[in-house]
Amino acid sequence: KYKEAEDAAKKFNSHEAKLALAEVYAITGRYNEAINEFDRISKAAKDTVKHRADFRRGELLVLTGKEEQGEPIFKSFIQLYNSEKEKSAEDLTLIAQALTYLEKYKDANDVILEAGSEDNEFIEAKLVGGELYTTKYNYAEAADFYKEALEINPNSARTYLGMAANKQIEGGEEMQQALAKALEINPNYVEAFTLRATTRIEG
Repeated sequence: KYKEAEDAAKKFNSHEAKLALAEVYAITGRYNEAINEFDRISKAAKDTVKHRADFRRGELLVLTGKEEQGEPIFKSFIQLYNSEKEKSAEDLTLIAQALTYLEKYKDANDVILEAGSEDNEFIEAKLVGGELYTTKYNYAEAADFYKEALEINPNSARTYLGMAANKQIEGGEEMQQALAKALEINPNYVEAFTLRATTRIEG
C-alpha cells in the first residue's frame, strides 16, 4: 500500500520516517526523488541511519546508470569496516552489500557471516546472505539462509522471492509455490512480477 505508506511517512519528521518515504519513492520508480531524499538523510543523520541512506543512494545511482557516482559510496563502506567505530549487525550487512557491488564476494561473505554472529535474529543478514550465495551459485547454502529467515519472519515476501530465485534454474513446483507466496503476501511486489515474467519467457 505504497500511497498510504507515503502519506503516513510525510506526517513525521524523523530520519526513520524519511527513510521510509525515500524507499516508497524508490519502489514506485521515482528514482531521482529517492536519491535526493537519501542524500538529505545522509547529511542530517548519523551512524546506522546515515549508512542505510548512503548505501541505498549508491544502489539507486547504479540502477540509473551512474555507476561512477555509486562506486565511491560503496568504497566508503570499506573505510567504515576498517574504522574503530562499533558496528551493528545492520551496519555489517550494509558493508557486505557494498562489497558485493564492488565484486569483493569473499570479503562480503566473511562480513555477512560476521553480521549473523553479531545478531542471529537480524533477518536482513539472512536475506542478504541468501541473495549473495544465490548470485555465486551456492544454492544449497543460500537455501539455509532463507530457511533461517523464515524462522524469524514466516510472512516475509522477500524471503519467498529469494527462495523462488534460488530455484529459478531448476524451476518446478517448489519455485512456483514460493513465488506465489511472495505475491500473496505482497500483491504489488514488482520484483516478484519480474521474476514470474522471466520464468514464463524462459519456460
